[in-house]
Amino acid sequence: MSSPLGNIIRPVVMTAVSAEQPDRAWVDVDVAALLRNARRVSAVSGGRLLPMVKANGYGLGAVPVARALEQLDPWGFGVAGPGEGGELRNAGITRPAQALPVVI
Repeated sequence: MSSPLGNIIRPVVMTAVSAEQPDRAWVDVDVAALLRNARRVSAVSGGRLLPMVKANGYGLGAVPVARALEQLDPWGFGVAGPGEGGELRNAGITRPAQALPVVI
């Protein structure tokens, strides 16, 4: 049975690899699939999205992920704190940056 949200993990478009451990695991994310799935979530929810780009876009780069998702008119972007929000601002992304820090 397939997920109603589809599969965002597909070969090569954005790649997250640790510079310190380049022979460790990595993920390749197909940006078109990411956008397709985000559109599905938005359509099902009936609202605007608040995509999480915290932790450097979970290793993919917050700025490239946010730029890719800009075309979907999200409400804003979820970040871990002010520093990550500042990175988006410095890159010219002007949507709200909602800080969602880790709570233990």
